[in-house]
Amino acid sequence: MPTERTIPLPADPADPVQRAVQARAFCSLLASGRPVPVEGLSRSEQHAVADLRQRGRLTLTAHGAIDGSLGLTIRPTRHRLELAEGVRYTWCALDAVAIMATLERTGTVVSRPPDSRDSVQVAFAAGEVAQAPDGAALLVPGAATGPVVQTWCPLANLFTGAEQAHVFARRRGLTDYTVLDLGEAIAEGVPLWTAALRDTT
Repeated sequence: MPTERTIPLPADPADPVQRAVQARAFCSLLASGRPVPVEGLSRSEQHAVADLRQRGRLTLTAHGAIDGSLGLTIRPTRHRLELAEGVRYTWCALDAVAIMATLERTGTVVSRPPDSRDSVQVAFAAGEVAQAPDGAALLVPGAATGPVVQTWCPLANLFTGAEQAHVFARRRGLTDYTVLDLGEAIAEGVPLWTAALRDTT
């Protein structure tokens, strides 16, 4: 288990075009629940979409529209956000709790760990945890070994307790990971999403 965590940044601070594309797509997906067309984007924005997709920082439908950005997706996953505007999904459990806290949303995170039939539910009220299992824990993997959504996100999961997280890690042969309690996970995630969404226009 590492002493230092390596959480992939939701957005690349060095590329303002990519940051803007990700932030606008995120906001559109959240508001509408529909894929975001890429027609009409500038050439530099289209290049950004292609690069982000290759690095696992953006996902597209079969028709080329954006259906996932900054961890938020309309494609069903094991991590569900139940919001006033409807159901949305996230790529991993860290995305789910960090997005709810960053945006100060009211709703429920329903996250199912791998190899489990039971989901972990965390209720939020204005971005604060209102109800959660005692001892809920989130496994944070080490550095990504490839495209983030394919390699890092499947390992970042919410469990009812730390022991369940360690059992999952042992079964997967993980040695580079950290287990955080819910408050620690939110504290790690909020600054990242706050920075990523700063470019929203």
